[in-house]
Amino acid sequence: MITDARDAEAAGGIIARAFHDDPVNRWVFGARPMAPTFTALARHLYLTRGFGHVADADGAALWLMDARDKDAGLVATLKVAAALGFSAGIGAMRRGLALDAVFSKAHPPEPHAFLFAVGVVPEAQGKGLGGALIRAGLERVDAARLPCYLESTKEQNLPLYRHFGFQELPLLAAPRGCPPVWPMWRSAKAV
Repeated sequence: MITDARDAEAAGGIIARAFHDDPVNRWVFGARPMAPTFTALARHLYLTRGFGHVADADGAALWLMDARDKDAGLVATLKVAAALGFSAGIGAMRRGLALDAVFSKAHPPEPHAFLFAVGVVPEAQGKGLGGALIRAGLERVDAARLPCYLESTKEQNLPLYRHFGFQELPLLAAPRGCPPVWPMWRSAKAV
């Protein structure tokens, strides 16, 4: 479980490394650094309003137990937008904000948990760490008897999410030029 600002920095760095080849994140960031933005998201949104896990400095996950908490308020939003703008440029900030608007509209209306990101650094992939991170988060989600939602930005990750009971919803109408995004839903599980 993530407990302090150092963990937010670790989570941001891990997720940035894990998403280095993610088509949607490459569309947003180009070749610019992702870690400052993911660290800002961890610090100012997901760890203040949700929870996360860092595993062995090789994997990280960020969650919200209540997806309505994604609206972190003006100050937190400005801090994340500033991190994105300063590290990746104004174009990346525009693309990121446009994509976030699409994501916000796509969230199902009923109460649900939200898996924002799960990532494993390239050299540790394929060893079960991503699955362990998802299982740890779903234990909390299932204990709260909540359904869960995510947006997969990489088609090759769909089988992993299906393994945990997520089902694909219709593709999102992403901004022009953005690669496909697969929203997925997992119904609440009885404990």
